[in-house]
Amino acid sequence: ATPRLKRFRKRGAGAETWSALVAVAGQLNGSGAHAVGRPAFLGDALLRALVDEARRQLPERLGKRRATGAAGDTLAAVAVSRQLRDVVSGALGFPVAPTHEALYEYDPPGSHVATHLDSRDYPIVFHLLLEHTRSNEATAESVLIAHLPGSPTPTRLRLRRGEGLVLRGRGTIHSWQPLGDDEQRILLAVGFAPE
Repeated sequence: ATPRLKRFRKRGAGAETWSALVAVAGQLNGSGAHAVGRPAFLGDALLRALVDEARRQLPERLGKRRATGAAGDTLAAVAVSRQLRDVVSGALGFPVAPTHEALYEYDPPGSHVATHLDSRDYPIVFHLLLEHTRSNEATAESVLIAHLPGSPTPTRLRLRRGEGLVLRGRGTIHSWQPLGDDEQRILLAVGFAPE
């Protein structure tokens, strides 16, 4: 979040307005963010195949902001699999249906996915961390910051390579922790809708 947004959320009337905004977003589209760990169906070979495909699908020229790449055959098959649908349904507590929407997301060094509500057609997204690297260590963790109704502080969901989360992105105000100048990340995103 920007410094101005942080100040707004902490002050009297501003804090009340922020809480109301978080609550209204949740009422309109449902809210929630759930870490699911590493899905049981995601073996080392499948994770490697997704990472390799993500690298092939990303644009050649990358700027300073998040770039996306289309799903290849591997991600397209995972996106409609019964195994992934069961993971997402289990996290939410209700049945979901695949939307056949999936993509790879690449966050370059120094980038920040700022506080927002998702605007995609699908209300639920499954994210899986494929890679998060820093120059001074082999891997790093990624942190999704979710603002949930009734919670005075944001929920921080930490992901390591191969771990996933389920987010009701159109109803949960959220961001990703900024990356340092020596960090980069590859995620996948798969859309779902309530059945």
